[in-house]
Amino acid sequence: MANFTQLKKILEIDDTADKAVESYGSFVKYMNNLEEQIKKQNKFMGRGWTQARTNFADSARTIPVFHKAICDKFGSDAMIKAINAHPFK
Repeated sequence: MANFTQLKKILEIDDTADKAVESYGSFVKYMNNLEEQIKKQNKFMGRGWTQARTNFADSARTIPVFHKAICDKFGSDAMIKAINAHPFK
C-alpha cells in the first residue's frame, strides 16, 4: 500500500476534524490530477501501465484507509463531511 503524507497527517498530526478534511482534500486533488494525466497520456501513449496509472491504482486502494482513519479518529460525521466537501471527478 502506498505511503501518503496526507494519511500520516490525519493519523498523527491533525487534531481537529476540519484539518483532517483539508488533508483528505489534498489527497483528492492529487488523485484528480493523476486522472487528468492519465487521460492526456491515453491520447499519445496508449493504455499501457505508465507511472501515473500505477500511482493511481495504488492511490485508489488507499481510499478506504483514508475513510477509516477519519472515521476512527473524528467520527462518521467528519468522514461524511470530507467526502461531501471533496468529491472525486
